[in-house]
Amino acid sequence: MEETFGGEAVTMNSKFFDGTSGGPDPAIRSKARQKPVHSIVCSVVFGGGGKSYCYLTEDDTLRLGDSVLVPVRSAGETAIAEIVKIESFAEEDAPLPLEKMKTVIRKCTDEDFAVHQENERVAQACIHPESKEPIEADRPAQNILEPESSGPIVGRAPENDGHAQPFDRLVLCDEKTPYVQVFVSAEMSEGCLKVSGQDLGEAPRETFGEDEYEYFYNFDLENTERLFALLTPEKQSIAGVLVREFSGMDGCSKLREFCDANRIEYSFFTC
Repeated sequence: MEETFGGEAVTMNSKFFDGTSGGPDPAIRSKARQKPVHSIVCSVVFGGGGKSYCYLTEDDTLRLGDSVLVPVRSAGETAIAEIVKIESFAEEDAPLPLEKMKTVIRKCTDEDFAVHQENERVAQACIHPESKEPIEADRPAQNILEPESSGPIVGRAPENDGHAQPFDRLVLCDEKTPYVQVFVSAEMSEGCLKVSGQDLGEAPRETFGEDEYEYFYNFDLENTERLFALLTPEKQSIAGVLVREFSGMDGCSKLREFCDANRIEYSFFTC
């Protein structure tokens, strides 16, 4: 099919037309309208700080610092949390499987705050003083590497073909607030990086319905080497760099963002 626009002959692809009305084929028109589906993910913290947790939302008016009402545990209970990050992800790029994430109920109203304060007052009146202590985790104390400084540690050039030197178990986070206790460690196994995390206390109980939430990031050999090469261009100690870049309660979130930005692949699972 040939049409003339501005004196120039333009050949039109006949496959784009349905042959009856002269307009675009409905199947092609439908495909053209399809767009990748993105989900809005809010990272929220409970109790004014500490570890962040991911919730879905369809409310694009939410902003950083907003207080939101979110579902917790598994019995229809709710809690108030503060938004510390808002991101948009395609399903395959989401930090957690979408089916495992709960959804923000709404931005908090004055009534929500009043109900929450009353619930807190009643709960505090029922708590025995001994039960206020954070839950302590049983963890092995041997072979733990805890660098005294979080700054880069410069060492001699690695001997294993330029790759970063191996290390034993490295503590990236061992912190606690009245709401959550977080322990994250990294270790090498046959040249592969493994990062393990454990959250204990009220925050995981409100989010997942259990006092304990464990999560794991595993890197294969190729992606471990790519990660270390990006982190240690000057052949620094990889242990020091991991502590500097990915320590603290949100260290795993920073690690995930760094890997996603640099197309470094890893497997993630929880239990």
